[in-house]
Amino acid sequence: MAEELTLEQLAHNNGYKSLDNKGSVPDDSCCIRSGPDTLQSNIEMNKVCSAVNGSCDVKAIVSHNAGRYLCDFIYYTSLNIDPRRTAFVHVPPLDKPYSADQMAKAVRLAILAMLDQLDEDERVVKDDFPES
Repeated sequence: MAEELTLEQLAHNNGYKSLDNKGSVPDDSCCIRSGPDTLQSNIEMNKVCSAVNGSCDVKAIVSHNAGRYLCDFIYYTSLNIDPRRTAFVHVPPLDKPYSADQMAKAVRLAILAMLDQLDEDERVVKDDFPES
């Protein structure tokens, strides 16, 4: 369980052995057959982490292991669709140790930092392909 705002950078395709709430486990213990072992978000979570840690009382960290359970599975399958706009964030339970207001501010800062990166990417693309 997260004790800080945990920004996931990487998701794993293999190693899913724990049963979900309905007693199921992915075929071959993986998300996507023949998929790469890991997928990474194009969003630079270190930059997001710095933005959060520099602006509020909530501690943010970057993780490279979302847990090989439902979170990692969802993150991997989402990254497989679009790594440019996919992020996954684990948040600690409320009041353990952060209040709802503190967490709301931290999550807002994280989202804004991610959106800033998307804006940068889109500006680069627009600069490469100016309108006629």
